This record gives sequence, C-alpha cells and structure tokens, in this order.
Amino acid sequence: MSSRVLVSAVWFVLLTLVSGMAFGQKSGASVVILKFERFNVPDDVMSTFYKELNRVVDENDDMSVKRGGEITVQDLALTAGCDAPTVDCLSGLRDIVDADQIIFGSVQRSDDVFLFTIRNFDFGEGNFVRDVADQTIQGTNDEIKDAIPAIVENFLYGAVGTLEVSLKGSKSAEIFLNGEKMGFAPTTLENLPLGEHVVMVRAEDGTEQSQTVILRHNESESVDFEFAGTATEVVSTSSGLSPVLGWAVVGVGVAAIGFGVYETLEVGRVDDDFAALCARPGNTCEGANAALSSPADAAEADDLQGQGSSAKTLQLVGYSVGGAAVLVGGFLLYKAYSGGEEAEPELGFGFAPTPDGVAASLNGTF
Repeated sequence: MSSRVLVSAVWFVLLTLVSGMAFGQKSGASVVILKFERFNVPDDVMSTFYKELNRVVDENDDMSVKRGGEITVQDLALTAGCDAPTVDCLSGLRDIVDADQIIFGSVQRSDDVFLFTIRNFDFGEGNFVRDVADQTIQGTNDEIKDAIPAIVENFLYGAVGTLEVSLKGSKSAEIFLNGEKMGFAPTTLENLPLGEHVVMVRAEDGTEQSQTVILRHNESESVDFEFAGTATEVVSTSSGLSPVLGWAVVGVGVAAIGFGVYETLEVGRVDDDFAALCARPGNTCEGANAALSSPADAAEADDLQGQGSSAKTLQLVGYSVGGAAVLVGGFLLYKAYSGGEEAEPELGFGFAPTPDGVAASLNGTF
C-alpha cells in the first residue's frame, strides 16, 4: 500500500470518527455550571446537589452541560472588572465563557434549614432566563438529599406540580399550602412549584392536620387526611336538637301572637270606656270646645289615655315578636326535618322599658 493511500485511509477514519461524534452530540444550548457559593453546608449535600443539577440539566432536550465550571461567578465578575454579577456585567463575559449559558448560585444552611438560590444567564438573550431564590428545605442531611432533585426540577421547569388532597370524616376542609389558603378539600391543586411543601387542612370543627410532601416533575402526588367522626357528629347533633328548638320558637311565637290579641281586646275596652266618658252630660271630647265637666272626669281621661297607649304598644310588640318567631321556628323545623342543618343556631329575645311602655327584640344566628 502506497503512503498516499495510507494517509488517505487515516484521514477517512479520523473524519468518520469526528463525524460520528458530531452527529451523536446532543443539540441545545451549551451550559456551564459554575461553582456555587456555600455556607455551612456539608460536603455530601453539595456533592448530591451538583450531581442532580448536572443530571437534570443534561436530561433537558434544550440544554447540554459543558465542562468548565471550576470557578465561581464572583471570580468571573472580577475578571471582567465588575463588583457583582449583574446583567451588564455578565453580558460582557460572552467572549470569556465558551458556552451559551451559565448556571450559578448559592447553598446556605442555618440549623436544619437549607436555602437554595439558582440562577441561569443566557448570553444570547443577554438576560436571566431562570431564577429561583431562597427555596427552602428543612430536615436532616439525608432528607435534604432526597429533596434536592425536586429543588433542581423546580428551577428548570417552574410551577408544574400536581397535588391531590383527599378527605375522610369531614364534608369539607380548608386547605393551606405553606400557610397560604388554597381552597377547600377534597380537590386537586395544579401548577404548584416543585419541591417541599407543608399541607395543612382545617376541618369544619376547627381540627387541624398537616403533612409534608415533595412535588416532582411529571409526578402527581397525593395526601390523605382523615378526621374521626366529624361529619357524623354534625348531622346527629343538628337532627336531635334543631326540631326541639324549632318547636320551642314556634311556641313562643304563638304565645306572643296570643298576647297581641289580648292587648287588641284591651285597646277596644279602653276605647269603649273613653266613649262612655265622653257621653256623660257636660263632657265634650271632640271639636274646638272639647272639655270635661269635672276634675274627676279629667283624671279618668288621663288614666284611660295612658292605658290605651300601653295597650297599643304591647299589641304591636306581641304581633311583631310573634310573627317573627313563627317564621324563624318554621325555618328551623324545615332545616331540621330536611337534614340541611349543619350548625346549631342561636336565638335571643330582648325586652326594654320605653317612655310609652316596653320594647321587644328578636335576634338570631343561623
């Protein structure tokens, strides 16, 4: 074989290998993961964090990890003469960093709480394309390492988590995610940030339960809460007491209406007595010349006027309170016998003296 043929063969093999490497190389933005700042973080936690960050980023179809992250972003900023890694500063590093994007940030620990900050700068866009600040995980080192994949996924994919909240022993309960009210269970919560969350539910009787859950990318999580006997107790209590209260209120209403009828008769009696007084010789009760013939008749007229005013006031109170009580009692009976009552209602009656007699009031909570 001639030397020219041998050289040609070698070049062919080399070109074949290079072409195979080129065609086999993953497409997408090249990313350099810089060295993260760390504060009081164990080596095994940082090792797990770097491993998962490289894995999750490299598995993304639009990104490919490239070697070269042995320095921090602060080192790069100082190289460019910047005090901090701002947008303007990082944009000036395009000729220094042989990649399309950089990822950097910090990991901090205070007691058993870890805070992760991850930032992604794109040189082509000249801006940050992803940014997660102070995402928190609490627990032991092993628990932190188990939750790190979800932290990285949240940085890369955002709020795509799904959580199903189921409930037993209570008709409904308020849901709080990390202290923020999210609605009522049972339900499915969607578009949640990935990572660790504390889910708390508050039942109808005020009882609270909580669980900690870690949401992952493309995985639906569920939490189950069970309250012993809450729903049964509410139904049995209302079905036992509400009919009694309803009938009692209706009875009060009927009695009040009967009192109003009595006072109506009293008003009629006073009117008859006053008419008889006016019919006596020498007494004139109507017109401009109205006058009574004697001091005794005048005193009797004043007394009848007071009796009539009191009777009319009590008549109004009897009918008003009686009518309202009958309506309320009928409503309570309807709720009791239809099974729709969920909380024991409260009623209150009030009476107070007035210059003309007495006033009555009826109030309630349903």
